[in-house]
Amino acid sequence: MRSFLKQTILFILFPIAVAYAFVYIYEKPQRDALKNGTHSTQEKWLDIQNPNNIFNVIIVGSSRGDSAYNPFIIDSISKTNSYNLCSGSQNIVETYYIIKEVLKYQKPEVIVYDTFLPSLRNEPNYFHVLSNAEFMSKNGKWDMIINGFGSQGIYNYIFPFSKYKSYLKRDLKNSFTSKRAVTVNSYRIRGYYYSDNIVDLESINNYKPLYSFKNTSISTEKTEHYISLISELCKDNNIIFLPVRAPYPPTRLKKSETDPAHFYFEKMYSALDVSFYDFNYSNSKEYIDFDFSDDHHLNNWGAKKASRELGTLISILRRNP
Repeated sequence: MRSFLKQTILFILFPIAVAYAFVYIYEKPQRDALKNGTHSTQEKWLDIQNPNNIFNVIIVGSSRGDSAYNPFIIDSISKTNSYNLCSGSQNIVETYYIIKEVLKYQKPEVIVYDTFLPSLRNEPNYFHVLSNAEFMSKNGKWDMIINGFGSQGIYNYIFPFSKYKSYLKRDLKNSFTSKRAVTVNSYRIRGYYYSDNIVDLESINNYKPLYSFKNTSISTEKTEHYISLISELCKDNNIIFLPVRAPYPPTRLKKSETDPAHFYFEKMYSALDVSFYDFNYSNSKEYIDFDFSDDHHLNNWGAKKASRELGTLISILRRNP
């Protein structure tokens, strides 16, 4: 009996040990970045937590916002001191807890939230969730993991192999695909991701329609609950809540017969008496396909246009809150 029990325990522990060993190897680049001080998520939180930094505009949201809003350009117009705290695949639940954490260190006048339909998905990207959690305060970290994401958050924290599932599939696929090397000049400007990469014509011709409710599964109840929490949090702290939506390439917009996400966002924010600004339908700037690095991320030329629009908008709202 003891022998059987021992074999059973070893049978269970062996794959777990292998998984942890794999994660340790897989995370070496991240450990090197942390050691060298080049880990972008760490850099962002260190800036936010630094008592010498005072930011009166904080931008949150997904990687679309990360590449769209340049604080230097925004501040030159709105006379503010802004910071881009967007991160890859930032889930709406994650966004709420990030804002709660920010308020422990900063007292912003404006919170800009770049609204992106996939950020409202039922299944968050736990790689990014736990990456942000790693640099939050102890209370903020566990508040988000336990109260925000519950059993799934705890599971992904305890078994980190699970958070790499989509990345492993991507890396495996890329290992069998030869891609043309592209030289990209990229760096960070107060959190914002500057890139001079320009999408190629072949990619533009293969663009698919916009994300919609047909190809993106979300919980409207959860989404509206957390948007309401964010709105209330801003009101309680006398903060202007400014939801926006970064532009898409015009070719991709043309391939979409309708844009249901736009109307859903408008209705959702209107119910909370919050103004929503969709840069896809503004009249002030004309975006072209070559303002993008791929099918939904702006490069630095496109970001100049979006940042000027956002800077003007912030300037107006601060004068007339």
